[in-house]
Amino acid sequence: MGAFQKGTALWPGGIVPYQPNENHPFWSVILKAINEMNNKTVVKFIEKTVQPDYVYFTSENSGNWSITVGKAGGPHQVNIDKNVRSLHELGHVIGLVHEHQRQDRDNYIEVHREFIDSNNEWNINNVINTTEIEYETEYDVHSFMHYWDTAGVSDKVKNKELAKRIATGIATIGISEMKDHVEGRSMVYKRDRRMHIVTSEFLSPLDIYCINNVYNNYAPTS
Repeated sequence: MGAFQKGTALWPGGIVPYQPNENHPFWSVILKAINEMNNKTVVKFIEKTVQPDYVYFTSENSGNWSITVGKAGGPHQVNIDKNVRSLHELGHVIGLVHEHQRQDRDNYIEVHREFIDSNNEWNINNVINTTEIEYETEYDVHSFMHYWDTAGVSDKVKNKELAKRIATGIATIGISEMKDHVEGRSMVYKRDRRMHIVTSEFLSPLDIYCINNVYNNYAPTS
């Protein structure tokens, strides 16, 4: 489960107003992510009425991102230009940081910096010190806040045949071969090197536990 960083502004009462945008090309995907959060946690995304602090969704050709982690104050932009990982960005909206950037991550995953494009290093290599963390659960490779295992990989590496094999079905590679050939993957799960790490479109049990615990015990009431 992703961690909450100290000083991150949480949404009072777990209520996150949002501006509907039915013209967004991936609005149905965004609504599925909102429903996943609303149905399984104490955090509730509600349609905006007069609230000055709210989330709005854009579709600029610049990837999926949230303008900040936690409540920004005023309009809070979330950009979604792909039909995947909308839930991940909602995680940032409510205050979660990346699972794979926790300080204890090296106990669970190998990070292969040699395959990562320099422009993407900051989103994978940087580690959040434990002293900066407000709350976390045990490491969860299935968390929706964990990046997929080819995230950040450079185009040069992606174009190699082994990278293609890994991206399309790593079961084609034997476990003995996988141990030595990780090219094409920025992250490898140590407990099961054959496992394909994905960014889930659903909340894991630890995701749900962590979000509920933090918002029940740490979020302001108003």
